Amino acid sequence: MEDRFMPTPPSLVPATLLIAGTRAGEPLDGSRMRAAGRIILVEPEERRAASLARQTAGDPRITLHVAALGSGDGTGVLHVMNFAGMSSLRPAGAALRQLLPGLRETARQEVRLLSVARLLAEAGEIARPLHVVIDSPGSELDILEGFRAAGALGLIDQLELRCGAEAFQEGAADCATLERWLQEAGLFVQDRDLRDPDWPLLRLRPRPGPSAGVLQAETRALRGAWIQQAEELAGLRHRTAAQSEARQTEAAQAAEAIASRDRTLAEAQARLEALHQRLSRTEADAEALRAEATQAAETLASRDRAIAEAQARLEALHQRLNETEAGAEALRAELAARTETREAGAAQAAETIAARDRTIAEAQARLETLRQCLAGAETEAEALRAEAATRAEAYEAEAARAAEALATRDSALAEAQALRQRLNEAEDMAETLRTELAARTETQEAEAAQATEALAARDQSIAEAWARAQFLQQQLTGAEAAA
Repeated sequence: MEDRFMPTPPSLVPATLLIAGTRAGEPLDGSRMRAAGRIILVEPEERRAASLARQTAGDPRITLHVAALGSGDGTGVLHVMNFAGMSSLRPAGAALRQLLPGLRETARQEVRLLSVARLLAEAGEIARPLHVVIDSPGSELDILEGFRAAGALGLIDQLELRCGAEAFQEGAADCATLERWLQEAGLFVQDRDLRDPDWPLLRLRPRPGPSAGVLQAETRALRGAWIQQAEELAGLRHRTAAQSEARQTEAAQAAEAIASRDRTLAEAQARLEALHQRLSRTEADAEALRAEATQAAETLASRDRAIAEAQARLEALHQRLNETEAGAEALRAELAARTETREAGAAQAAETIAARDRTIAEAQARLETLRQCLAGAETEAEALRAEAATRAEAYEAEAARAAEALATRDSALAEAQALRQRLNEAEDMAETLRTELAARTETQEAEAAQATEALAARDQSIAEAWARAQFLQQQLTGAEAAA
């Protein structure tokens, strides 16, 4: 998976600059030294420390410790070499002597060993961003272990580490070993300076994420939020009977997943990559669900248009029924008039009766046509009701898939949070999971609410259409009786 770093560009001015071992020495008039708000120098070699003290005298930003930084306090022996920057607490190894044939030890100095924990305690509050430079041949891993023991790896915003391509001091770690250690600790290489291939300079930054204490507090808060959310889901189950069983199952599965993750802390590091793959699949599933929801919305709009057309046809039938009633009323009026004048003559009465019979036959034919139209409208309304039932089942299936995706998110977040609790430096995915979960939970709830509202509106429209059809049937029956 592609490395993602904290937004700390190399050019960002450090508020605190900590340099452990000045080796050949960074220029004290360099831009980074001039810009830093506070500088802490740790140099064990007496001659180099005295030179630094003279150069930094009068600068209130700079604190100089004449000591060797590491994981413990006490005293040690510094092997001073005739090559600049090769002095170390560890004797020179065969690889270094082969690289520098003229290398020899010129002196041994007893030096103070200063732990990272004590250094930070004496320094007080450390302003961020904190840039750490480690240039102490043979002591690199011991210094890094000191930061971890002090719980201070999370304070480092940028790390520059000069290390040997091989283990040049006895018992020291080479560059590859140090890089693996740093990756496991959550620091990843941003840049490599290979101008000196025997002593590469690595620039590293941490993955984004909160500190261990903050993550633990956020984990507790998130679990509390999940408990509250489970209660809200229980209330929703009471209000929406169709989804109650599914949401109860989701709550049980979420609780079971959290308990399972808590029982498998020992497997957290081995399963980190599997978590990343599951998150990728969950994102693809969520994308598919969004596409299906869009398609469902389009289908619902099409069904709404069909219902509107059915309603229009029913309105037309209603209008035609009104016209038929008007015609029947006219026939009744005409019949009354002709009854009053039947004494005018039998021939005229017979003609009138024949005309009336023809008119009644035409009215009956029109009523038969109206009944057929009404039957077609009832058939269409039945089809719409069947489609509504089908869409309701489809939305329930979509809601179930959305719930499954949500459960997967819940599981992924819980696992990520457990991993951060176990590995303070592997804190990269918690914030992303929380943001993504909140957005997708809100989206799924909004889509479920919209689907429920759409189904209710559609059911209401079908009920209204059915009521109108029954009303028209009653009107037609009345018209037939009157005719």
